[in-house]
Amino acid sequence: MRDKLIRPTKSRTFELLFLSALMGLLSACGGSESDSEADYGAIKFYNASSNSPQMFFTIDEDLDDEDDDALEATYSYIGYGEATATRDLDNIDYFLEVAWQSDDSSSRDDLTIVHETEVSIEKDQLSLFVLNGDISNSSLIQYNLPIIDDDNDDDEELFNFSILNLHNQFDSLQLHVSLANETFNEAMPVTQFEYQQLSDNQKLDQEEYIFYLTLPGDDEVLFKSDSVNFPYANQYLLMIKPSNGVGESAFSLDILSWSSYLNLENYGESGKFRVYNGIETHDLLPDYIGQISTMFTTIGDEISVDSLAIGEFSDAYAAQRGDYSINLTASETEQPLLSNHLVTLSENVFKTVFFYLSEENVDHDGDGDVDEDGDGFVDEVEVKIQSMVVENNLNESLYQHNMQLLNLVNDDDYPSIRLYFVRSDELIETAQHWRTAWFATPTEINMSNNTYEVYAVAQDDSSDIILASELLVLDETSLNQFVLLESDETSGSGYRMTFTNQNP
Repeated sequence: MRDKLIRPTKSRTFELLFLSALMGLLSACGGSESDSEADYGAIKFYNASSNSPQMFFTIDEDLDDEDDDALEATYSYIGYGEATATRDLDNIDYFLEVAWQSDDSSSRDDLTIVHETEVSIEKDQLSLFVLNGDISNSSLIQYNLPIIDDDNDDDEELFNFSILNLHNQFDSLQLHVSLANETFNEAMPVTQFEYQQLSDNQKLDQEEYIFYLTLPGDDEVLFKSDSVNFPYANQYLLMIKPSNGVGESAFSLDILSWSSYLNLENYGESGKFRVYNGIETHDLLPDYIGQISTMFTTIGDEISVDSLAIGEFSDAYAAQRGDYSINLTASETEQPLLSNHLVTLSENVFKTVFFYLSEENVDHDGDGDVDEDGDGFVDEVEVKIQSMVVENNLNESLYQHNMQLLNLVNDDDYPSIRLYFVRSDELIETAQHWRTAWFATPTEINMSNNTYEVYAVAQDDSSDIILASELLVLDETSLNQFVLLESDETSGSGYRMTFTNQNP
């Protein structure tokens, strides 16, 4: 039986109101997938390599057997801190491959293999495979743990979990738990666990909990989770790994259920934001001559960004978790340009707020005709200042890099622009990597290390128009990028394309 590529189920960090519902859903899904009375074991893969590209995990019953009855399943695009669903398997031997897509094809035969191994699946045992360490010298570690299916857990309303410490800067850690309405003062120590050693199974009452990490015998809290509800008698894995966020905590916590995963950052951790001024000067904005000042306001906190010129990014500002109201003024005249726009900053995230101008044709009578006098020109336009909030991608990979494409070209003639990433043996029409960027709508593409000629191409009736082109070199030292498309009266084409690090 051959399977298609399978993408992992992704559950991102949510606000407190959604956590209980989400974990309840994951638990309910998980409980139906395991059947310990059948002659099965199970397998799961988790990516703990922080600078890895998105990985592929293949299970193959027989490398030499092309028969459709032989199991061959590939789980695809498994990023840092992500896991496959747990898969039930017959109690036989399997070949395993961990690989990444270094070329255009995602076919198994074209992947770059990082690890190959074999596994003997045992009845009622979960074989957990963890990719750990720098991807250029990574290790694939196997852990075996019993699949817990105790009838008493349902009767006594208990759930099960084990802990794995994958933070190489901490040889030993202590886990504490409290109920959701308690603090660390009421928390009880659960277990001490060592680096790369899977803890014994633990049982707790089915409740809503907060998790804390300390050093053994210490009361200083190094990590505190948001509250998580565990309403079912299921089995979980708690994975402690280094945080790649912008806050001060060294830890993040991934909770793996049978079918999915949930990432938790240090609760209350600060985040960061910065601002980009993409607002063009315009005859209808006489008070704006090229600089903006921005005020971010939340309960108990205000942050101001002053005198930011066109085409510039501000510095990055640390800010507490919360919901912020944005007010924008023209720096020279203090004329309001925008007010009460929302940006929400969660723990450990870095967001960039792009301000830009949009022109809209005025249709006073609502009949859809914006050229009432029939002279071939729009009778009247109005301008608006808008904000676009983009979350920066902080997962820095050695071999692949995230490109967030942002089209700020406000031109009715070019409602969308295609960006082509052209390699040395390609032309625009043969380029394998491209995306369509609509106005003020972020899109993204992951690019492997190489040298590219990047072209921004728009369509005018039957003609293709090159608006801008730039050279892009990506290597192991490169960072994730914003690719900005904007109007520019000083350039020969009237447009420009710029590249900026997402995490400066």
